[in-house]
Amino acid sequence: MIEKQLFPSPNPHVRMYLVTYWSDGLKVKGLLAEPDDGRIYDGFLYLRGGIKSVGMVRPARIGEFASEGFIVFAPFYRGNRGGEGDEDFGGDDMHDAYFGFDVLMEHERVSGRVHVFGFSRGGIMALGTAQARPAASLVTWGGVSDVALCYAERVDLRKMMKRVIGGTPEKYPERYRVRTPLYKLGQIGCPVLIIHGEQDQNVSVEHAIRLERGLKQFGKPVETWYFPELGHHFPPPVNRRVVHDASVWMKRHSTHDTIEATTEVSRMGMPMELDTMLVTNGKEERIEQNLFLLKQPGYCVYPLDTPVEIRKKKEHGPSGSAVIRKLEWENNTTIVHYELVSLNTPN
Repeated sequence: MIEKQLFPSPNPHVRMYLVTYWSDGLKVKGLLAEPDDGRIYDGFLYLRGGIKSVGMVRPARIGEFASEGFIVFAPFYRGNRGGEGDEDFGGDDMHDAYFGFDVLMEHERVSGRVHVFGFSRGGIMALGTAQARPAASLVTWGGVSDVALCYAERVDLRKMMKRVIGGTPEKYPERYRVRTPLYKLGQIGCPVLIIHGEQDQNVSVEHAIRLERGLKQFGKPVETWYFPELGHHFPPPVNRRVVHDASVWMKRHSTHDTIEATTEVSRMGMPMELDTMLVTNGKEERIEQNLFLLKQPGYCVYPLDTPVEIRKKKEHGPSGSAVIRKLEWENNTTIVHYELVSLNTPN
């Protein structure tokens, strides 16, 4: 990171900074968002869609994810907002994403785990980054996965794509192939979540279908959330819910340290069970405000300081989410101290 300047934030609980960083010898700009509490969080690399001013990073958008408990960095890509160079739709500008990942890994408040998120054109950027860097998880939302398919479907983008890529898929198939991550899915080493509206007219659901099929062929862990009635941009209430649910999904894949600790305790003769869902069975005790205590039979381990689903009964749907603050084990009982951070209410 070369420079970090305070930037106006739309959220009083999130600090934002305009960042200048190195990418292939170019000075590239991006926006950094941090919860204003000094705590350690997982990193979140937000890779935007569009090109140039179209689809530019919105402070409110990355503030949404920062408020879910991430340190978020969103590259503008080269040539934008005073940055050097010119973006080229998943060519050399892929390095802006790679080095953006490194910016987060070097951040003093990042846990050492970085999740990668791509929206629209950011889908190819996110997939490419997960192939080149050790991402904790990957989410692609309405994401492009095949650049030649994008050219075929989006007549309005063909002039731009011929300009930045150099020609058509028929004339330069290799230039489109190198920008298409479907051919290198075997290099992805993290769980993948695909979110897509089936009525999407900007990036057809075929991109998601091809990506899902390819990941399964390589035996990669993949989960899909398809929305039959929705398009490229989700209505605000649905968007807020999906942002939260996707954040919970990502944090479920930040439990490697907990799993290692569980294995070690098990070696010591203490049988442990790792859970990522808290079932109360109506036995929780309120300590104060949103702080609760729950006694569970047996010895269990939960990821600390990470949102998990909370349910009244295991067979019921989630009633909200909680953050486990402290665990105690005694007399074949696990004592869970948790904070209720969200509550689902019926529409």
